Amino acid sequence: MVLAVLAVLTAAQYLALFFFYGAVPAILRQSGASLELLGFFGLAYGAFALSFLWAPYVDRLQLPRLGRRRTWILAMQCLALAFVAFALWLDPAEDAPALLAVAFAVSFAAATQRIATLGYAVESLPPQRRAWGSTAIGWGGAIGLLIGGSAMLVVVERFGWSTACLLLIAAIAALLLLLPLLREPPPASAEGNARPSLAELLRRPETRRILAVALPLSFAKGVSFTLMQPRLVDLGVGLSDIALVVGLANVAGFMVIGPAVSLALKTVALATAFRWMAGSSTAALSLIALIELAGPPSVALAVCSVVLLFAAFTVMQVVVTTLFMTLSDRSQGGTDLTTFLALFARGALPGTVAGGFVAGAFGYGAGFAVGALSCFGGLAVSRLLPLALQAQRSGELLIDARR
Repeated sequence: MVLAVLAVLTAAQYLALFFFYGAVPAILRQSGASLELLGFFGLAYGAFALSFLWAPYVDRLQLPRLGRRRTWILAMQCLALAFVAFALWLDPAEDAPALLAVAFAVSFAAATQRIATLGYAVESLPPQRRAWGSTAIGWGGAIGLLIGGSAMLVVVERFGWSTACLLLIAAIAALLLLLPLLREPPPASAEGNARPSLAELLRRPETRRILAVALPLSFAKGVSFTLMQPRLVDLGVGLSDIALVVGLANVAGFMVIGPAVSLALKTVALATAFRWMAGSSTAALSLIALIELAGPPSVALAVCSVVLLFAAFTVMQVVVTTLFMTLSDRSQGGTDLTTFLALFARGALPGTVAGGFVAGAFGYGAGFAVGALSCFGGLAVSRLLPLALQAQRSGELLIDARR
């Protein structure tokens, strides 16, 4: 039941975000928007990189009748609903700056809601189900992308912008009706005396060590996702077809690859899994870069590249989220897991801008090559830094660094 709830909560928080972060850039590109503009649009994801600043307040504050997690989930879903309603009156061909502002606002709401969702995950999942929890979060993200990003692209192309916004409003409202099914997890034993604190997390030596090996991978992810859909547009692929490719590739990744990674993490040490993941991401991006550098690919080859990207980044998300969840303190789960993931997302922000400018100046092949080099950097750093960590409170061995 916890896994299903996690999937639904994650889908709900991403519906509006993926519409503005994923679908709208493709719509703008079809209207002639530059890759440089789309790179700045990617900065709408910036709230996820900063959400750790207000995460302790989400862990501390609540309306007693609703509970700590339901308070924030309800409030942020209502905000997302209002922002999409405002966008209903905008014209993508004329109001790109206003849509960018809406994208930032939606990103703030989604990032804040995610704090509550991640806190629920840390508090509700026992150690042996963390990898499956990471996959459930991925499932929810895939559903959010399929509906908010892919399906809405189809609706925009066939029925227009207003219809897409109205359907998105209806989907968000429908998920709000499921909120009463969320049961608040029991508090941690020390929670009554503990005050969620960002400083407490940042004092831990493993925090800096893990982020040092993870941030280059995040940069590569930002580069790749900025270029993926515009590349298909430039090859003449219609928005409906792009929606189908991206949506199905993402869902397939978390329905097939996500569970396989979760099963593997039962027997493979996280440090080993991390290195395998960094190596596979490097190989995938290198192959895509070579395809692009050889000349404009066929549509079929470009679609295969999208599928390969989603496969590599599915592995990345499950491994990294499980690692961060393992390092999170249950007494301030929302703060800890949000901070890890927010700082990880921060690495994607320069990647989104760099991807647009590098591809605009030197072509898509150069953009994907930058992503491959960044992934390789993460792999190299993971070989240099020791990843053997000891839980400060329980003494549990979190990561086996045997090579």
